[in-house]
Amino acid sequence: MNLQLNKMSLSELRAHSELVLSMIEERTQNERKEVALAEAKEVASRHGFTLSELFGVPTSTPAAEIASDEPTVPLTKSGKRLGRPPLKETKKKQSKVPPKFQDPNNPANTWSGRGTSPKWVVAHIDAGGKREDLLISKS
Repeated sequence: MNLQLNKMSLSELRAHSELVLSMIEERTQNERKEVALAEAKEVASRHGFTLSELFGVPTSTPAAEIASDEPTVPLTKSGKRLGRPPLKETKKKQSKVPPKFQDPNNPANTWSGRGTSPKWVVAHIDAGGKREDLLISKS
């Protein structure tokens, strides 16, 4: 490829520069992946396995195609995962808190008293009312 850099405008040079830097970064990353893949094959081989047996990844696949969107987890020498354990997928269901306050103008509007005050509570207080006026009676 024979580029005539002397004849290019500054914007053209910058565009080529960005492209070159991007390509350098991509190739550097691919080379690092190839080295890591070779090292992983060697370690697996020392233990009597192939990468396919360990991870279900065909060993003929180039490292660039093996790349995953998921981050890798570093391991200790004994093979245990470093860092905190993964978060549990199931979350505790929070029980609903019964409402304590009710809008006198619209009984469908209720509030438990937790979190940010609804607009109708703020409007009632701004109009000179008290929060206690909005309490739901327990009768």
